[in-house]
Amino acid sequence: MARLSPGDPVGRFTLLVPLGEGSMATVFLGRAGAELVAVKVMKDHWIADPDYRARFRREIRAARSVNGMYTAAPLDFDADASAPWLATRYLPGLSLHQAVALHGAGLPAGTLRSLAVGVAEALAAVHEARVVHRDLKPDNVLLTADGPRVIDFGISRPEDATFLTLPGESPWARSYWAPERIAGEPGSRPSDVYALGAVLLFAAAGAHPFGPDGGPDTAPDLSAVADPELRAVLADCLLPTPADRPTARQLVDRIGAGTATLSGTGWLPDRVAAAIADRVADAKTWPSQPADQLWRRVPAAVHGAPTLPPPSAGAPHLRAAGPTAARLPTPTPPSPVRHRAVLVAARVLGTAAVAGTATGLLWPRDRRTAPPVAGRSASPSSTATPRAAQRWRVRVADGTYPEVDVAGGVVLAWSDTALRALDAATGRQRWRRTATLGGAGVAFADGSGALRGGVTGGLAYFLDNSGSPWTLWALSPATGAVRWRRELPGYPTPKPVAAGSLLCFGTPDGVRAVSASGGQDRWSASLDAGRGLAAGGGVLAAVGDTAVTALSADTGARTWRYALAKAGGPLVAAGLVLLTDEQGAVHALRASDGRPAWRRTLGAAGTLRYADGTVFAATRAGVTYALRAATGATVWSFRHAVAETYGHVDALAPTGGAVYVAGTDRTVYALDAGTGRPRWTFPAQAGLTTPPAGTAALVYVGTGDGYVRALVPPNGGSRGGA
Repeated sequence: MARLSPGDPVGRFTLLVPLGEGSMATVFLGRAGAELVAVKVMKDHWIADPDYRARFRREIRAARSVNGMYTAAPLDFDADASAPWLATRYLPGLSLHQAVALHGAGLPAGTLRSLAVGVAEALAAVHEARVVHRDLKPDNVLLTADGPRVIDFGISRPEDATFLTLPGESPWARSYWAPERIAGEPGSRPSDVYALGAVLLFAAAGAHPFGPDGGPDTAPDLSAVADPELRAVLADCLLPTPADRPTARQLVDRIGAGTATLSGTGWLPDRVAAAIADRVADAKTWPSQPADQLWRRVPAAVHGAPTLPPPSAGAPHLRAAGPTAARLPTPTPPSPVRHRAVLVAARVLGTAAVAGTATGLLWPRDRRTAPPVAGRSASPSSTATPRAAQRWRVRVADGTYPEVDVAGGVVLAWSDTALRALDAATGRQRWRRTATLGGAGVAFADGSGALRGGVTGGLAYFLDNSGSPWTLWALSPATGAVRWRRELPGYPTPKPVAAGSLLCFGTPDGVRAVSASGGQDRWSASLDAGRGLAAGGGVLAAVGDTAVTALSADTGARTWRYALAKAGGPLVAAGLVLLTDEQGAVHALRASDGRPAWRRTLGAAGTLRYADGTVFAATRAGVTYALRAATGATVWSFRHAVAETYGHVDALAPTGGAVYVAGTDRTVYALDAGTGRPRWTFPAQAGLTTPPAGTAALVYVGTGDGYVRALVPPNGGSRGGA
């Protein structure tokens, strides 16, 4: 087998340097263009062992099935290569073990609560994928600039699988095992929850919660947890009887309210946040450095300059409700010069978020030479997600993000200066409105105003703010002919929504409804609706600064009011009024009486969407969630790499059995609406902020360079591309 050299390919990635190794695989830093990845490659002496190949395949299957907000999803893999491999995004940061040691004590109460929500959410995603983690511990929780991540699916198993004993386990791994596991039972969801409680107790106390022989079957000492609500939660996690412990999802619901956002590092102690920022800054320079330079620099830093002591049999730990526990030793801050040398390496292996990295990666042995690697291939893996092709593109704006919709056999594209109708098949312009509309004598948008609109009931409705007062127009999408127009009283915010045969829009003092077919007044109501309107099932939800109010869409009569400050993303569907709050929680209220039906803390932002019994929500961390409308339970979640968002969030468009995601990473994703699996992607290479739209044959998206692009799914036909 050939020895690994700088520049060797594995799949579509170029391997750069080894980051560390476990008993079964070696993890390498790699890159594809400017993208840094962590590539886990099975060691050569296990390749011929069918049991280990099966285990690696199970690891890949487990990693693919778990796609939560705070887990590390695979980018690519090949289980059938001569040396099987798995690649994930490289995330510079610290393991929880490293962060606690760097901080020198238990984490602050606010940090601990935020960490608890993130790790519980990750564990819930694992369990909802019918996988049991089985090795949750501080080394397998990474703290990154994008929030915490739960990693290491190397021993994760489907929940109906048989027990597997692994060689080379850390002597402290059993410190996070539940009593039933110590007694020889296989891992389970309740034992994962017990491990979560033990991990959080470690973070609170700065010490291992129990000895290397595992946890006691008596109540542990929780005095280090200052937050009484969180202390009660941890006590429930650490109950000796598995059936008495809460589920991971129940934990999120109990402690998620009021939790600080986990995007960025503002929720972490200053010293930990600074260390992560340094690692992120260092990693940004790596793609431009020659591989042979990294080859020389990184291994020396990884193996030669440890900043933390490895776990050992003599490390301090807590005891059950007894003497004060010894703490992890406070590290001596390294000198600036030495600190920079350490940053270049990610001792950081906590930082390579590979689903399946082993403990040995965090505490590498003295291995200074690169192990051999097989399975090299210059071509992309056959398992890579297919890409859509571009059928046509038409420039419709100058440096702005055009919005698109499909109606009347045309693609409607509007920006700040013009409205165009494009032929859906060819992109040829059918008609354009930039000066006047059908001889009506009113400027549509001359560059000083903005168009906002929507399509419903066979007509397209647009707001023209190029003059005063504003004007609402109803047009034929096919021809551009004006069906009706009317002047509006004051600033019409929010924009119109369709409510049966009516259009409802905001006014300076409330809400007004007009006939969708002719524009005649139907009713008005005085209330605060400045944060959004949504309609469905005869209900109009008006969102103000302090509350959401439900009205009869037909008459404007108020039916109920629910106090919720600064809510957004309103949606009325499936007998529910759905909103997001400032903390990113999704609230579901019964449309009939306003009573809460369920609540989920996800970090959601932007507009919620609905299709076929499922609510879809996007987060600023690049995660799309599919939630069961009836219960709020996660059906699936999907994560992409997070780019500079500039305040934007992914734009979602569920239709035709697919969910189209216009990602902040400048990529369009077509996800299967039932499973969340990517059917295809399209690298737009330009910003995306508005929802895509689709027909049976093509998908349309507006990009930040002013173009509308028509995409052909890989199968050349159905819009989902299945």
